[in-house]
Amino acid sequence: MLLFVLLNFFISELISFNCNIIFIAKIIICVTGAALFFYNYKPFKKRVIYYAVYIFSPVVIIIAWLADGIFGAMLASVLLFFVYPKDVVYKKDGLIIYKEFVGFMNVGRTYEINETKFFLFEKHIGRIKTDELLDFEDSSVTIKNDSAVIKYKVSNYQDVQKDTVASFKIY
Repeated sequence: MLLFVLLNFFISELISFNCNIIFIAKIIICVTGAALFFYNYKPFKKRVIYYAVYIFSPVVIIIAWLADGIFGAMLASVLLFFVYPKDVVYKKDGLIIYKEFVGFMNVGRTYEINETKFFLFEKHIGRIKTDELLDFEDSSVTIKNDSAVIKYKVSNYQDVQKDTVASFKIY
């Protein structure tokens, strides 16, 4: 499983497996790592040090949550980066847009654009970065050359919605 997830990580800029499959594989790795910690604890073996990561990282995340400050947010971001599932914000017409997890203290928004292939695979198209939170609920996305054209609605301070078309450079 670990080799499967690592392979997906290294080829993800070209093509990757469906994010739900990878998330399930990561959960299986964590559960089996915790089980192997207790299995190899007595008699003590050197590999227990590796398996201890799977036991102590949730404890550290809980402590970081209780710390409730910058240090806690940084610690939780580092530990959750490997397990945190991708957040799907748009899924229509064969395109999937994920909001990337880049930590709890991120200023801008980064979105990853993928195209579905044969239900199990996703082809990586690129990323877009914005300073504002985009509402993809009632929007349409088209890919033209090296940019993503997003048509969405924006509400102003009087709750009047108007259609907006924005073009973002894909990198």
